[in-house]
Amino acid sequence: MICATCGHENLEANRFCGKCGTPLREPAPRVAKERDPNRTAGNEELEVELRALVQEANASERRLLDVLEGVQLVAVSTALDGRTATNGTHG
Repeated sequence: MICATCGHENLEANRFCGKCGTPLREPAPRVAKERDPNRTAGNEELEVELRALVQEANASERRLLDVLEGVQLVAVSTALDGRTATNGTHG
């Protein structure tokens, strides 16, 4: 998926650009790559390893987004608790 902001080519599974951090919404058009018929078994092993690393990175990204969402909820909750406590002492 190509970032509309900076043009960086990202993995299809990415939700944010790996270069500038812009949220990726819809894929930009790109040219299809042809499969090389001269591939060797070594390249296929590397491809399997790369796919595993990509899956691990995607899982890490999901965990990070979950943590950031939790931090945001705590911040909002704390702000609301502070407002409630302040309103309770003056009311």
